[in-house]
Order: sequence, then C-alpha cells, then structure tokens
Amino acid sequence: MGYSTVTSFVAVQFLYRYWIMMSDWKTKLFDGWRIIFSLIYSFGCGAVYGSAIYWLYPMDEEQKQYLRKEMFENYNASIENIPGFVVVGYETENNQQARKEGMKCISILLTVMVVQYSIMVYSGIQMHLKLKCQIRSLSIPDKHLQKQLLKALIIQITSPSLLCCIPLVPILAGPFFFKNISFPSGIFVTPFTIFPSLDSLILMIVVTEYRDYISSIWRKRSLEITYTHSVSWGGLTN
Repeated sequence: MGYSTVTSFVAVQFLYRYWIMMSDWKTKLFDGWRIIFSLIYSFGCGAVYGSAIYWLYPMDEEQKQYLRKEMFENYNASIENIPGFVVVGYETENNQQARKEGMKCISILLTVMVVQYSIMVYSGIQMHLKLKCQIRSLSIPDKHLQKQLLKALIIQITSPSLLCCIPLVPILAGPFFFKNISFPSGIFVTPFTIFPSLDSLILMIVVTEYRDYISSIWRKRSLEITYTHSVSWGGLTN
C-alpha cells in the first residue's frame, strides 16, 4: 500500500508540473484546501493496491506451507509469526493451471502501477516538448537554465522507471515463469525507498544555480568549523 501511495503521489507531482507549464486552470486543484484531492487520489490508489492483496490473495495454509521451509532455511524464522504476501502462480506443483485469485490480484496491482507510470511518461514528454519550444526564444542565460531543467526532467522521468516500476515486474511476474526461484528480495525493494529523496537530489546536482548555492553553504559551514577549531586551539595554547 505504501509503495503504491508514494508512486501515485509522484505521478501527481508530474501532472502538477505539466499543468503549471501549460498554464492550465487545473492547477487550482492544488491551491489551498483543494490539495486534498491529490491526497485522496494518492491514498485511494494505495487503498486499491492494499485491498487487492488483502481480499484477493490472503495467505492461506497452502501458501504458508510453500514458504515454511524457505523462511526457516534462509532467515531462521517461522512463517506463522510473520505477516506477508505470497504470489503463487499455479494451483499445485504438478498442475499448470494458473490460480485465478493470483491473476486477478496481480492484474489489479499492475493496472494501478501502469496508470501512475503512464501519467509520469505523458506529463514528462509534454513538458519536454514544451521546453524545447521555449528554449528557441530565450536569451543565452535563460537557455542555459532551461537546458539544465530539461536534462533534469529527462532524468526524473527515467528514475521512476528504474527504481519504482521495473523492480516490481520480477517480484509479481516471477512466480508465473519460474517454478522454483529464491533470491534476496531486498535488492528489489531497496530502490523504492531511495526514489523520494532522489527526485529533489537530481535538481540539486543537475541545475548549476542549485549546485553552486549548496556548495557555497557547505564551504561557509566548513570555514566556520575551521575557525572554531582554530580559536579553540589558540585558546588552549595561550
């Protein structure tokens, strides 16, 4: 649920940036109390995502049996005491009929995520085209700034793909293509937590003005620390 909520909120941010650039009246939906609509959308998508898992794919005894040995051998833990979500692709090991509940659940999860990703890509492409048109009529300093923003935008479109959407595919689709596979899922889950801070970090690194300002703050802070140590050392020697 948390993953879907965060990704949906990122999609809303992309849409807001697009509407701002297009001077669209829909930006009023983010003014004052109306911002609650974006929160309702984000948490609503998260609720749909979580409800699909809870109602369509609750962990039953068969799924627990499937994971009991795996959990004990790899984590020395009992599946009975751990809340979880298990994707079982087929009815039994010898029965190649796909589980209907699993197919429904995964279809809903992927649909929710495809909608968010489509919003990001559409908004990003439209902003990219708009920026390219604006750059032609700008002065040299403004062109430099807009080109940096365009570069940051491309990276911001790519990062959700690499960190949010692509890692989800092997987790959800794996059980339908591999009968017996075991891997540390942390390598796929970790990128989910990186993205929210990365979105702002991209702007700080790519845009020269932001980078220079942050560097000046860092240098000023370093000088203050150096001066403090010098005064302290001088006081001790005297």
